[in-house]
Amino acid sequence: MPLSLLITPVLLALSVNIDSFAIAIAYGIKRLRIGLSTNLFIALVSAIGTFLSLSVGAEFAQALSAIIARDVGSLVLIAGGSWGIWQALSRQRRRRLNVKRSPSVSAASGVVASLQPSPRQRQAATEASPPPEFLHEFSYERFLDNPEKADRDYSGAIDVRESIALAFGLTLNNLTVGVGAGIAGFPANLTTLLTFVLSVLAITLGYRLGRQSRIKLSGQWAGLLSSLLILFTGLYEYFKP
Repeated sequence: MPLSLLITPVLLALSVNIDSFAIAIAYGIKRLRIGLSTNLFIALVSAIGTFLSLSVGAEFAQALSAIIARDVGSLVLIAGGSWGIWQALSRQRRRRLNVKRSPSVSAASGVVASLQPSPRQRQAATEASPPPEFLHEFSYERFLDNPEKADRDYSGAIDVRESIALAFGLTLNNLTVGVGAGIAGFPANLTTLLTFVLSVLAITLGYRLGRQSRIKLSGQWAGLLSSLLILFTGLYEYFKP
């Protein structure tokens, strides 16, 4: 296989595993051990999700000519990468604004109280939206910000059962990218294999890095790096000869 055909599958597999790398760093810092079986399970779920999304994209591509399918798939990757960059930057900006706008401890109690919603308003807000814990049950950022939440039995290790939500969260986060890659004609078997192998390596290396240093890759930066790689992959696929 020509080297040029390996570039985009490798870039895609790298982009979808940056989140796994960031998660593993956070677990290493917290000394939450990730065993081999857990590592393989997360990689397997991610690989299956990649294969299924690529297959769905390939089915869509059947209705298009090869050139149009490649262009459409590339544009989906470009749009997905751009959207991810915008989301990461927006979350970062909102977090900074929340810090700046947080009420001062010395604020007058009457003023603070006047800003609080009434009991009826709080009840309406609760009924209108699901609990935050439910919304973030399958969000990898939930585990990135609070790694210890995955260790439900407080054993100091993440077993396969405890990693189910994390594995599906990492997979769901990349389904759109897989569909776009499938439309663009990425080889499903090779991309799936690369996703599996790089997932195992990302978790292994990230965990060791976290244990040996205090470097932490935040959810915003992980999302930004992943989205930049996806954007670059789409641009490369679109403009390549």
